[in-house]
Amino acid sequence: MLLDKIKQKINKAEIVSFDIFDTLLVRPYCKPADLFEHIGRVKNMPFFAISRQATEHETRMETTNKEDITLDEIYQNIDDVFKPFRKIETDWEEMVLRANPELKQVYDYALSQNKKIIIASDMYLPTEFLVEILKKNRFDGWEKIYISGDIGLTKASGNLFKKIIEEFAPIPAEKILHIGDNRHSDYIMPKKSGIKSILCQSIISLFLAENKNLSFLYDEAKYNLGLSVLLSVLAYRWQIKRCNGQKTSDYWKELGYLYAGPLAYGYCRFIEDVAKEQKLDFLGFIARDGYTLQKVFNRLCPEIKTAYVYAPRFLNLVCRLDYSRGNKDQTGAIIEYFSKNNKNIRKLLNDRAPQKAKEQHLFIQKNKNLFIADAQKNMENYKRYINSIIPDSGKIGIIDTITGEFSAQKLLEAALGKNIHGIYWSVLLQAFQQLYDRSCFINKKTYQHDASVYTKNWNFIEFLLTSPEYPIKNMDSNGKPVYTDTPDEAEKYRARIYPDISEGAVQFTKDIQTVFGNNDIFLDGKTLVKYINNFIDYPQPLDIQKMLEIKFGLDSNHLNYVPLFADKIPLKEYLCHPKQTMKRIKRVIWQTPAQSLFTCFMKPLSIRTKGIKQIEISCFPCLAKQYFTAVLNISSTCRYKFIIGHK
Repeated sequence: MLLDKIKQKINKAEIVSFDIFDTLLVRPYCKPADLFEHIGRVKNMPFFAISRQATEHETRMETTNKEDITLDEIYQNIDDVFKPFRKIETDWEEMVLRANPELKQVYDYALSQNKKIIIASDMYLPTEFLVEILKKNRFDGWEKIYISGDIGLTKASGNLFKKIIEEFAPIPAEKILHIGDNRHSDYIMPKKSGIKSILCQSIISLFLAENKNLSFLYDEAKYNLGLSVLLSVLAYRWQIKRCNGQKTSDYWKELGYLYAGPLAYGYCRFIEDVAKEQKLDFLGFIARDGYTLQKVFNRLCPEIKTAYVYAPRFLNLVCRLDYSRGNKDQTGAIIEYFSKNNKNIRKLLNDRAPQKAKEQHLFIQKNKNLFIADAQKNMENYKRYINSIIPDSGKIGIIDTITGEFSAQKLLEAALGKNIHGIYWSVLLQAFQQLYDRSCFINKKTYQHDASVYTKNWNFIEFLLTSPEYPIKNMDSNGKPVYTDTPDEAEKYRARIYPDISEGAVQFTKDIQTVFGNNDIFLDGKTLVKYINNFIDYPQPLDIQKMLEIKFGLDSNHLNYVPLFADKIPLKEYLCHPKQTMKRIKRVIWQTPAQSLFTCFMKPLSIRTKGIKQIEISCFPCLAKQYFTAVLNISSTCRYKFIIGHK
């Protein structure tokens, strides 16, 4: 911690000087100019950021009689259309600026030691404005403030430090300690003036040094407003916890905050935009993916009424007999369900139960009257349920994650007797999808395994945006969901941990609203996919350990469960069935250290050749990553390649 390192220097000083921006106060952006970009996006003035920065630069170039400029001078020169933005800019600064928790500790310590405290900043904002912001963030008790724009002298030139030394004489320069984040202005220049100085690191750099898996996104965050805000907000929260001594936290709540939170927030902002554009009066969030989405949406847009709606694919099968004739999963589920409740169907099955999808389809069609009678009863129960939660009048929208067959939308339209508007993350490429009124968060013609749309593991998204409920198998005569009475152990475990994930996700939205009010931070679908893919590509050891317990269901009946990321393999399997174990490891996305070691032992080398002139040697090719590559190109036809890690 910074305070522990500099207590001795503070104790020796008589005056402690602090920089303001990125020292005492921080903005929630990876670079300062993102503030202007954010204002322009919110106010729908896309050229504000460019104009504001260009005008500041031009004003500095034209000002020769002093070392710095003021905000008023910038706005005197700006295009007339942006002149009203002066107040918007200061209001925005006041809204987003927060105390740096680590430097607040340093500041308070200096104050407790009865040191004279001064504030020195190279800044165009007015002194009186900055005084109010400092007071708002509980920086009190300082003796004097020096703002370069108002006094015409800067730290960067060293002249502001000379002025401080003159005004506080006879206190010698070496008894003054300056603390700031800029290497030139806050570290080198005070030293040249004889003042002691300490360079403090920005919160974002400290955060990324400890969270290296997120550092891969930092360069893109310089050009991506949503990512800039996201990383900065996460870094600030990390810094608060660090300063409060919170070394441990609940893993699932943290996962919810870090990943389910941004995911739900960004998607719900899109839902809000669509709802207003389409003039929707009511939104139904489809279970189970809509559980956390509804909670987040209700915080962002409380004026639109919502409900959590049960419309699983299974209900569409048993209420409408709407199935794909070649899908054994669906035909088998229909026959199994109806045979339990209809003795006539059961009797027919006793002769010979069909096994293949085509046979099952023919059996349903041959005995359609039996199936239709029971399906109509199911539909009546479902209609009673829907009519109890969705209003008769007004324009209705539903929210789901992805769809290929529009099963929930078809079921609800049949129950309500009218068209509704579907809002989806994306829609799988289906020939009939144009038949349904819908909007997509990522509107791109794609296929199910497109990682740029559905991430590198869509089941992880469904895990983040689910609910603590067990799968439902029907609606009773009172319109209440009937849950499966034999849930898999994977469902039981998920039900235990998911409330924490959901709580973390909702807390993320609360924190965003605390900083930005109800202004959007512009987390678009493309950014969120990259963010989630980064988590999948760079798991931490704790992620791998925790995900060993997580499995997801492959089928409509929730009977077949497979690992989400990592497979928990007992030791005896390695010893007794090494080949089968190797196959299991290859099927999962993440490997434990023991599994990586095992794959290296089982397959230490892979050699591919095309004659003597083209040879590729891979050492430990089953590892998850490629750690080293060397290529020797002798000619266009002669090439040798050596790889360590994934080939």
